[in-house]
Amino acid sequence: MVSIIIITLNSSDCIKECLNSIVSQATRDYEVIVVDNASADNTIELLNSFPLPITLIKNRENLGFARANNQAIAMAKGDYLLLLNPDVAMEGNYIEELLGKADEDKKIGAVTGKLLKKPFPQTAAIIDSTGHIAYKCRYFKDRGENEEDKGQYDMSGYVFSVCAAASLYRKEMLEGVKIKGEYFDEDFFSYWEDVDLCWRSQLMGWKSYYNSKAVAYHARGHSRDKKAEKTLIFKNRILTLMKNDSIKNLLKDIHHILIYEFFDFLQNLFFSPYVFKNLLTCFKLLPEILEKRSFISEKKSVHDLDIHQWFVYKKNMYSKLLIKAVQEKFK
Repeated sequence: MVSIIIITLNSSDCIKECLNSIVSQATRDYEVIVVDNASADNTIELLNSFPLPITLIKNRENLGFARANNQAIAMAKGDYLLLLNPDVAMEGNYIEELLGKADEDKKIGAVTGKLLKKPFPQTAAIIDSTGHIAYKCRYFKDRGENEEDKGQYDMSGYVFSVCAAASLYRKEMLEGVKIKGEYFDEDFFSYWEDVDLCWRSQLMGWKSYYNSKAVAYHARGHSRDKKAEKTLIFKNRILTLMKNDSIKNLLKDIHHILIYEFFDFLQNLFFSPYVFKNLLTCFKLLPEILEKRSFISEKKSVHDLDIHQWFVYKKNMYSKLLIKAVQEKFK
Protein backbone atom coordinates (compact mmCIF):
# COMPACT_ATOMS: atom_id res chain seq x y z
CA MET A 1 0.00 0.00 0.00
CA VAL A 2 1.04 3.60 -0.67
CA SER A 3 0.40 6.28 1.93
CA ILE A 4 -0.20 9.59 0.14
CA ILE A 5 0.73 12.52 2.36
CA ILE A 6 -0.35 16.09 1.64
CA ILE A 7 0.51 19.15 3.72
CA THR A 8 -1.97 22.00 3.27
CA LEU A 9 -1.81 25.67 4.19
CA ASN A 10 -4.50 27.86 2.67
CA SER A 11 -4.68 25.48 -0.28
CA SER A 12 -8.32 25.89 -1.30
CA ASP A 13 -7.39 27.09 -4.80
CA CYS A 14 -5.56 23.90 -5.73
CA ILE A 15 -6.43 21.01 -3.40
CA LYS A 16 -9.40 19.70 -5.43
CA GLU A 17 -7.32 19.27 -8.58
CA CYS A 18 -4.68 17.46 -6.53
CA LEU A 19 -7.26 15.10 -5.01
CA ASN A 20 -8.87 14.48 -8.39
CA SER A 21 -5.50 13.38 -9.73
CA ILE A 22 -5.27 10.88 -6.86
CA VAL A 23 -8.68 9.43 -7.73
CA SER A 24 -7.57 9.05 -11.36
CA GLN A 25 -4.51 6.93 -10.49
CA ALA A 26 -4.19 3.45 -11.98
CA THR A 27 -2.97 2.31 -8.57
CA ARG A 28 -5.91 1.86 -6.19
CA ASP A 29 -4.17 0.51 -3.09
CA TYR A 30 -3.54 3.71 -1.15
CA GLU A 31 -4.52 5.76 1.86
CA VAL A 32 -4.60 9.55 1.97
CA ILE A 33 -3.32 11.51 4.96
CA VAL A 34 -3.64 15.30 4.98
CA VAL A 35 -1.97 17.47 7.60
CA ASP A 36 -3.36 20.99 7.64
CA ASN A 37 -1.07 23.68 9.03
CA ALA A 38 -3.80 26.00 10.33
CA SER A 39 -5.40 27.11 7.08
CA ALA A 40 -7.46 30.29 7.33
CA ASP A 41 -9.42 29.69 4.11
CA ASN A 42 -11.93 26.91 3.31
CA THR A 43 -9.34 24.16 2.76
CA ILE A 44 -10.80 22.06 5.60
CA GLU A 45 -14.33 22.32 4.22
CA LEU A 46 -13.15 21.19 0.79
CA LEU A 47 -11.29 18.23 2.28
CA ASN A 48 -14.28 17.16 4.36
CA SER A 49 -16.66 17.34 1.40
CA PHE A 50 -14.43 15.56 -1.12
CA PRO A 51 -15.66 12.00 -1.94
CA LEU A 52 -12.47 10.23 -0.86
CA PRO A 53 -11.55 8.70 2.52
CA ILE A 54 -9.05 11.12 4.06
CA THR A 55 -7.31 10.96 7.42
CA LEU A 56 -7.11 14.61 8.44
CA ILE A 57 -4.77 16.07 11.05
CA LYS A 58 -5.57 19.68 11.94
CA ASN A 59 -2.72 21.62 13.51
CA ARG A 60 -3.56 24.74 15.48
CA GLU A 61 -0.55 26.56 14.05
CA ASN A 62 1.79 26.27 11.10
CA LEU A 63 4.31 23.64 12.24
CA GLY A 64 6.24 23.74 8.98
CA PHE A 65 6.71 21.24 6.17
CA ALA A 66 9.20 19.02 7.98
CA ARG A 67 7.28 18.50 11.22
CA ALA A 68 3.90 18.14 9.51
CA ASN A 69 5.28 15.41 7.25
CA ASN A 70 6.80 13.69 10.26
CA GLN A 71 3.37 13.63 11.89
CA ALA A 72 1.90 11.85 8.89
CA ILE A 73 4.83 9.49 8.27
CA ALA A 74 4.67 8.26 11.86
CA MET A 75 1.07 7.09 11.40
CA ALA A 76 1.31 5.94 7.77
CA LYS A 77 0.51 2.28 7.10
CA GLY A 78 2.07 1.95 3.65
CA ASP A 79 5.38 0.38 2.69
CA TYR A 80 5.81 3.42 0.45
CA LEU A 81 4.94 7.03 1.12
CA LEU A 82 4.14 9.53 -1.61
CA LEU A 83 4.74 13.08 -0.47
CA LEU A 84 2.52 15.29 -2.58
CA ASN A 85 2.22 19.06 -2.52
CA PRO A 86 -1.37 20.31 -2.76
CA ASP A 87 -0.45 22.31 -5.88
CA VAL A 88 0.60 19.17 -7.77
CA ALA A 89 -1.59 17.21 -10.19
CA MET A 90 -0.41 13.78 -11.37
CA GLU A 91 -0.96 11.95 -14.63
CA GLY A 92 -2.87 8.70 -14.18
CA ASN A 93 0.15 6.38 -14.14
CA TYR A 94 2.36 8.53 -11.89
CA ILE A 95 2.28 6.40 -8.74
CA GLU A 96 2.36 3.15 -10.72
CA GLU A 97 5.54 4.24 -12.54
CA LEU A 98 7.27 5.25 -9.31
CA LEU A 99 6.33 2.00 -7.60
CA GLY A 100 7.54 -0.08 -10.53
CA LYS A 101 10.99 1.47 -10.40
CA ALA A 102 11.24 1.21 -6.60
CA ASP A 103 10.38 -2.49 -6.78
CA GLU A 104 13.19 -3.11 -9.30
CA ASP A 105 15.96 -2.06 -6.92
CA LYS A 106 15.52 -2.56 -3.18
CA LYS A 107 18.24 0.03 -2.47
CA ILE A 108 16.20 2.83 -4.03
CA GLY A 109 15.00 4.83 -1.06
CA ALA A 110 13.34 7.64 -3.02
CA VAL A 111 12.05 7.99 -6.57
CA THR A 112 10.57 10.95 -8.40
CA GLY A 113 9.11 11.70 -11.81
CA LYS A 114 9.25 14.53 -14.31
CA LEU A 115 7.58 17.60 -12.81
CA LEU A 116 6.38 20.21 -15.28
CA LYS A 117 5.27 23.69 -14.36
CA LYS A 118 1.62 24.68 -14.40
CA PRO A 119 -0.27 25.87 -16.34
CA PHE A 120 0.05 23.12 -18.92
CA PRO A 121 -0.82 22.38 -21.73
CA GLN A 122 -1.95 26.02 -22.10
CA THR A 123 1.74 26.98 -22.19
CA ALA A 124 4.86 25.23 -23.45
CA ALA A 125 6.05 22.32 -21.33
CA ILE A 126 8.46 23.96 -18.88
CA ILE A 127 10.38 21.74 -16.48
CA ASP A 128 9.95 22.23 -12.75
CA SER A 129 12.17 19.39 -11.50
CA THR A 130 13.75 16.12 -12.59
CA GLY A 131 15.48 15.56 -9.27
CA HIS A 132 18.18 17.68 -7.67
CA ILE A 133 21.61 18.44 -9.06
CA ALA A 134 24.51 19.10 -6.67
CA TYR A 135 27.25 21.58 -7.54
CA LYS A 136 30.81 21.62 -6.23
CA CYS A 137 30.08 24.92 -4.49
CA ARG A 138 27.42 23.08 -2.46
CA TYR A 139 24.57 24.82 -4.19
CA PHE A 140 21.65 22.55 -5.05
CA LYS A 141 18.89 23.16 -7.57
CA ASP A 142 16.09 21.38 -9.34
CA ARG A 143 17.60 19.78 -12.43
CA GLY A 144 16.25 21.32 -15.61
CA GLU A 145 14.20 23.98 -13.81
CA ASN A 146 12.72 26.58 -16.21
CA GLU A 147 14.01 24.73 -19.29
CA GLU A 148 11.55 23.89 -22.05
CA ASP A 149 10.97 20.15 -22.09
CA LYS A 150 12.39 18.99 -25.41
CA GLY A 151 13.18 15.45 -24.31
CA GLN A 152 16.57 16.30 -22.80
CA TYR A 153 15.56 14.59 -19.54
CA ASP A 154 13.76 11.60 -21.03
CA MET A 155 16.51 9.26 -19.89
CA SER A 156 15.71 7.87 -16.44
CA GLY A 157 18.49 7.33 -13.95
CA TYR A 158 19.92 7.89 -10.50
CA VAL A 159 20.01 11.42 -9.07
CA PHE A 160 21.54 12.96 -5.97
CA SER A 161 18.19 13.72 -4.37
CA VAL A 162 14.52 14.24 -5.19
CA CYS A 163 12.08 17.10 -4.77
CA ALA A 164 9.61 16.35 -1.99
CA ALA A 165 6.78 18.03 -3.92
CA ALA A 166 5.88 14.71 -5.57
CA SER A 167 8.24 11.89 -4.62
CA LEU A 168 7.86 8.33 -3.38
CA TYR A 169 9.84 7.24 -0.32
CA ARG A 170 10.45 3.73 0.92
CA LYS A 171 9.25 3.44 4.54
CA GLU A 172 12.16 1.12 5.36
CA MET A 173 14.60 3.84 4.29
CA LEU A 174 12.85 6.53 6.31
CA GLU A 175 12.89 4.37 9.43
CA GLY A 176 16.57 3.60 8.93
CA VAL A 177 17.77 7.19 8.56
CA LYS A 178 15.58 8.99 11.10
CA ILE A 179 17.38 10.83 13.88
CA LYS A 180 15.84 11.13 17.34
CA GLY A 181 12.48 10.12 15.91
CA GLU A 182 12.57 12.69 13.10
CA TYR A 183 12.51 11.66 9.43
CA PHE A 184 12.77 15.23 8.15
CA ASP A 185 14.86 17.50 10.36
CA GLU A 186 12.38 19.72 12.20
CA ASP A 187 15.05 22.39 12.79
CA PHE A 188 14.61 23.18 9.09
CA PHE A 189 10.88 24.06 9.38
CA SER A 190 10.62 24.23 5.56
CA TYR A 191 12.96 24.17 2.53
CA TRP A 192 16.01 21.99 1.91
CA GLU A 193 14.71 19.22 4.16
CA ASP A 194 14.39 17.01 1.08
CA VAL A 195 18.05 17.59 0.10
CA ASP A 196 19.15 16.91 3.67
CA LEU A 197 17.15 13.66 3.87
CA CYS A 198 18.41 12.30 0.55
CA TRP A 199 22.03 13.24 1.30
CA ARG A 200 21.75 11.45 4.63
CA SER A 201 20.22 8.41 2.95
CA GLN A 202 22.98 8.38 0.29
CA LEU A 203 25.57 8.29 3.08
CA MET A 204 23.79 5.28 4.55
CA GLY A 205 23.75 3.34 1.28
CA TRP A 206 20.37 4.27 -0.20
CA LYS A 207 19.80 5.63 -3.72
CA SER A 208 17.52 8.21 -5.29
CA TYR A 209 16.05 7.69 -8.76
CA TYR A 210 14.35 9.73 -11.49
CA ASN A 211 11.74 8.02 -13.70
CA SER A 212 10.92 10.17 -16.73
CA LYS A 213 7.80 8.11 -17.53
CA ALA A 214 6.06 9.46 -14.42
CA VAL A 215 4.78 12.98 -15.12
CA ALA A 216 3.10 15.49 -12.82
CA TYR A 217 2.38 19.23 -12.90
CA HIS A 218 3.49 21.63 -10.18
CA ALA A 219 2.30 25.20 -9.58
CA ARG A 220 5.46 26.12 -7.68
CA GLY A 221 5.15 29.26 -5.61
CA HIS A 222 1.83 28.49 -3.89
CA SER A 223 1.64 30.06 -0.40
CA ARG A 224 5.18 31.39 -0.59
CA ASP A 225 6.52 34.27 1.47
CA LYS A 226 9.67 35.11 -0.51
CA LYS A 227 11.45 36.81 2.39
CA ALA A 228 10.78 33.91 4.77
CA GLU A 229 11.75 31.45 2.04
CA LYS A 230 15.11 33.10 1.43
CA THR A 231 15.83 33.32 5.17
CA LEU A 232 15.07 29.64 5.72
CA ILE A 233 17.08 28.52 2.68
CA PHE A 234 20.11 30.49 3.91
CA LYS A 235 19.93 28.77 7.31
CA ASN A 236 19.05 25.30 6.07
CA ARG A 237 21.85 25.17 3.53
CA ILE A 238 24.34 25.76 6.34
CA LEU A 239 22.71 23.10 8.53
CA THR A 240 22.69 20.60 5.65
CA LEU A 241 26.42 21.01 5.01
CA MET A 242 27.28 20.87 8.71
CA LYS A 243 25.38 17.61 9.13
CA ASN A 244 26.30 15.71 5.98
CA ASP A 245 29.43 16.93 4.21
CA SER A 246 32.82 15.36 4.89
CA ILE A 247 35.91 17.44 5.64
CA LYS A 248 37.75 15.59 2.87
CA ASN A 249 35.15 16.44 0.24
CA LEU A 250 34.86 20.03 1.43
CA LEU A 251 38.60 20.55 1.08
CA LYS A 252 38.55 19.10 -2.44
CA ASP A 253 36.06 21.73 -3.52
CA ILE A 254 37.07 24.60 -1.23
CA HIS A 255 37.91 26.98 -4.10
CA HIS A 256 34.47 26.47 -5.65
CA ILE A 257 32.82 26.96 -2.27
CA LEU A 258 34.73 30.17 -1.46
CA ILE A 259 33.93 31.73 -4.84
CA TYR A 260 30.25 30.91 -4.43
CA GLU A 261 30.21 32.23 -0.86
CA PHE A 262 31.76 35.50 -2.06
CA PHE A 263 29.05 36.09 -4.66
CA ASP A 264 26.33 34.89 -2.28
CA PHE A 265 27.59 37.25 0.43
CA LEU A 266 27.48 40.19 -1.98
CA GLN A 267 23.95 39.55 -3.17
CA ASN A 268 22.70 39.00 0.39
CA LEU A 269 24.51 42.09 1.67
CA PHE A 270 22.90 44.36 -0.92
CA PHE A 271 19.51 42.73 -1.48
CA SER A 272 18.63 40.56 1.54
CA PRO A 273 20.78 41.43 4.59
CA TYR A 274 18.02 40.10 6.86
CA VAL A 275 19.24 36.53 6.19
CA PHE A 276 22.41 37.07 8.22
CA LYS A 277 20.46 36.96 11.48
CA ASN A 278 20.21 33.22 10.96
CA LEU A 279 23.95 32.85 11.51
CA LEU A 280 23.15 33.24 15.20
CA THR A 281 20.45 30.57 14.89
CA CYS A 282 22.98 28.19 13.34
CA PHE A 283 25.42 28.90 16.16
CA LYS A 284 22.75 28.16 18.78
CA LEU A 285 21.91 24.89 17.02
CA LEU A 286 25.57 23.84 16.79
CA PRO A 287 25.54 21.30 19.69
CA GLU A 288 22.45 19.58 18.28
CA ILE A 289 23.80 19.65 14.73
CA LEU A 290 27.09 18.09 15.83
CA GLU A 291 25.15 15.36 17.65
CA LYS A 292 23.22 14.62 14.45
CA ARG A 293 26.44 14.68 12.43
CA SER A 294 27.93 12.11 14.81
CA PHE A 295 24.89 9.86 14.38
CA ILE A 296 25.15 10.08 10.59
CA SER A 297 28.89 9.37 10.66
CA GLU A 298 28.34 6.25 12.75
CA LYS A 299 25.79 4.88 10.27
CA LYS A 300 27.71 5.96 7.17
CA SER A 301 28.40 3.04 4.81
CA VAL A 302 29.50 4.86 1.64
CA HIS A 303 32.99 6.10 0.76
CA ASP A 304 33.57 9.85 0.40
CA LEU A 305 34.52 9.35 -3.26
CA ASP A 306 31.11 7.84 -3.99
CA ILE A 307 29.45 10.97 -2.64
CA HIS A 308 31.90 13.41 -4.22
CA GLN A 309 31.20 12.11 -7.73
CA TRP A 310 27.74 13.67 -7.50
CA PHE A 311 29.12 17.21 -7.21
CA VAL A 312 29.55 18.89 -10.60
CA TYR A 313 30.94 22.17 -11.89
CA LYS A 314 29.00 24.59 -14.05
CA LYS A 315 30.89 27.36 -15.81
CA ASN A 316 29.97 30.96 -14.89
CA MET A 317 27.26 29.85 -12.47
CA TYR A 318 28.48 32.09 -9.63
CA SER A 319 28.22 35.37 -11.52
CA LYS A 320 24.92 34.22 -13.03
CA LEU A 321 23.48 33.72 -9.54
CA LEU A 322 24.42 37.30 -8.65
CA ILE A 323 22.88 38.62 -11.88
CA LYS A 324 19.71 36.62 -11.19
CA ALA A 325 19.47 38.14 -7.71
CA VAL A 326 19.72 41.65 -9.18
CA GLN A 327 17.05 40.88 -11.78
CA GLU A 328 14.66 39.46 -9.16
CA LYS A 329 15.17 42.52 -6.96
CA PHE A 330 14.26 45.03 -9.65
CA LYS A 331 11.72 43.16 -11.79
